[in-house]
Parts: sequence; C-alpha cells; structure tokens
Amino acid sequence: MDNELKEKNIPCKILNKKWYWTKYDDGSGHLNSPNGKIYMIYDLQTNEYKITENSKYEFFPLDYYYIDGEKIEKFKPFEYMEKEMIRFLDLQENKKAYKN
Repeated sequence: MDNELKEKNIPCKILNKKWYWTKYDDGSGHLNSPNGKIYMIYDLQTNEYKITENSKYEFFPLDYYYIDGEKIEKFKPFEYMEKEMIRFLDLQENKKAYKN
C-alpha cells in the first residue's frame, strides 16, 4: 500500500507569482516563498493554520468558531492566508525599519 501523499504546486492568486502553494491530497499543505522559506502551514480538515513553523496554530475565522466569522461555504482559505501573509510581511518590514 502506498502511504505517500500526493503533492500539487499551485501559483498564488494574490501574492507575487513567485510564491506558490504546496497542497497535499489530505487537505494539508503550506505556502512557499521565493527565497525557499515555508509559511502558512495549514490543515483544511481541522480548519487551522500557522504563519511560520514556530507560530502556534490558529483557527480560520469561521462562524462556528466566532459569532462574527465567515460562513464556511463562502470562506476562501487560500485568499485569507495570502492576505494574512501580506499583513505579516508588512509587520516584519515595519519592525526592521524601527531597528535601523
């Protein structure tokens, strides 16, 4: 029996096309940056993600977790994570500016 997960690499829709998603057939995967770093490690079965490998897992903002969350059938997890990645990168840039 073959226990190896099948992998697909998919270009991002919001981030620069040099970024791409690695998606596995079990609903998990991650985002690859142009410099080879891995971000947005996710699991669509548990509806969790973490921005970096050292981050804690967080739940997607779905209405069964949060009253003001999004309806699961309308939620676009990859769009959400790409927007979160942009916010994270902006925050990192601002931190660098204050250190200089």
